[in-house]
Amino acid sequence: SNMQHEKYYAPRIVSPQPNATYYRRLDRLSADEHGIRLAVAVTNRVKKVYWFMDNKLISERSPYADLLVNPAPGVHFITVLDDVGGIDRLRLNVIDFQPKININLPAQAEPRVSQ
Repeated sequence: SNMQHEKYYAPRIVSPQPNATYYRRLDRLSADEHGIRLAVAVTNRVKKVYWFMDNKLISERSPYADLLVNPAPGVHFITVLDDVGGIDRLRLNVIDFQPKININLPAQAEPRVSQ
């Protein structure tokens, strides 16, 4: 088969972007409704990848099956390892978005009822 002759390249995380900052919108969704998609690009011969978050194995799956994670606020390191031994890793920042609420509304901001 041609599999042996196919050029191998290490896996590359395609989602999220490196050093991405993800804002959890807790004003719109509850914490457990959030999901950050983990996706990887691999060589055809790779049949399985292992996802780690903060050096802890979180999933073992086909490279074509994306994974949703919901990490707590803070800095996290995402690592993917393929079944050939190739590796990629990136840093992810998760922040709880705090909506700015202005309580000093000017009086003219109140709706007027037209006569």
